[in-house]
Amino acid sequence: MFRTFIEKHAYKIIFGVAIVGILCSLFLGAINGQIEKIEFSDYRTDAEIYNMMALSLIGTGSPYDSNGNYYGSLRAPGYPYFLSFAYSLYRSPVSAWVLQVVFFILSIFLMWGIAKHFLKGSNALLPPLIFSLSWFVCSFVIRLNSDFLGMFWVLLGTWSLLEYVLGQKQRTRHNFFSVHTLLALSAVSFALAALARPVMLYFIVFLGIYICVVNWRHAFFYSTLFLITVVPPIALNYYLFGAPVLSDSGVVIAMRGRVLLLEDERLRAFMIASVFGDLVADQYLQGYKDNPEPYPAISAVAKERTIMRDSGIPFQKMNSQFLTEGLDLFRAHPIKFFITGIFNFIHLHNPPNHDGVLMTHFLAEKETISLPVRILLNVAVRIVWFLSLAVVLWGAVVCVHDKNTRLISSLLLIVMMYTVAMHAFLSHAEFRFLLPAIPFYILFFIVGGNELARRFTRKCS
Repeated sequence: MFRTFIEKHAYKIIFGVAIVGILCSLFLGAINGQIEKIEFSDYRTDAEIYNMMALSLIGTGSPYDSNGNYYGSLRAPGYPYFLSFAYSLYRSPVSAWVLQVVFFILSIFLMWGIAKHFLKGSNALLPPLIFSLSWFVCSFVIRLNSDFLGMFWVLLGTWSLLEYVLGQKQRTRHNFFSVHTLLALSAVSFALAALARPVMLYFIVFLGIYICVVNWRHAFFYSTLFLITVVPPIALNYYLFGAPVLSDSGVVIAMRGRVLLLEDERLRAFMIASVFGDLVADQYLQGYKDNPEPYPAISAVAKERTIMRDSGIPFQKMNSQFLTEGLDLFRAHPIKFFITGIFNFIHLHNPPNHDGVLMTHFLAEKETISLPVRILLNVAVRIVWFLSLAVVLWGAVVCVHDKNTRLISSLLLIVMMYTVAMHAFLSHAEFRFLLPAIPFYILFFIVGGNELARRFTRKCS
């Protein structure tokens, strides 16, 4: 009877879930201090650059300054376009938060729409509920960051592509959208994700292959729409800076390559830190927690970029130099590249704190607590988190094993594996990089938990 009531009032419950999610986002924004940043002058680094690009778009129609130069470092234009729309309505960071709250609500409904293909009845309400309560999602809503926007576009693109695939597989028509509308919505959504997070640009290869399994003609239509959306900003950057890129990708590759130059002892400390945290690694290599990897490499390359830019070196030459350096280091140290990639993968999957930052530095500076207790807490938190990830893996296995969900679950797995692999092997590890895949981690966690509970109940009865 309770399940029937829940299913009957599902839409009302989802609206309630959305309200809870908004309250959680506001609470975390207050705790993290983000909600106090209501002036443009309150922002630094990436957020400051995004704001300057957005205000330039409003003033001149270009994301770059009056001389055609980029601000600070070259950033993808997707998020500045989003901000420029928000600031044209009300010129304050608050307007961006409001729009992100709207996108957050839509994300909760998209989560529900996807979950209904994997879970029956009231169980389908669990993924959007967990999503709305997840501090590692909510902490990005009241904040100026391209990662949350990238997650929304990936979620929308995935939902519409799943609806298309299911319609083709079951020979049914969608209640609201035609086949080509769903394809177009997905293609443009993934393209917008690439304009916000350039790493998604190469995902079109895997999307094209996936759609070819269903209909190769539709794959051509899909790829064409994707390219029509992303090519103009790339062409503009090629015209202005001589490089067909959306951001300074060479710098990212160089940062990743510099990690391969680590001495063996420091490399082992990085491996320990990836699994157990900086505090434990500091017991192996004294002083490691004061300057953990990969920040020395990131800082060094960032400083070199600033010096080169200020000395007037053209972007094309600078980007090419960093890109060549990084790729040369990859080729010169293939074993280290593979090993650090594996431990970057583990590093990415460390638990995040209330600010959406990986807890690799958890209690490292809290000397008022005894060292054994701090180490024990670090290990305990990771045991719980990694066990949760094991449930996620089990949920993925369950979905792939079920012939009814095999095709659609494979799309979610492709998104997850691509996101993780690109950042584990070609970038440094930050939790925000995982955000586009987080909704699917949550979904598989619920599926895996349900299956484990079902088996346990059956065994006990």
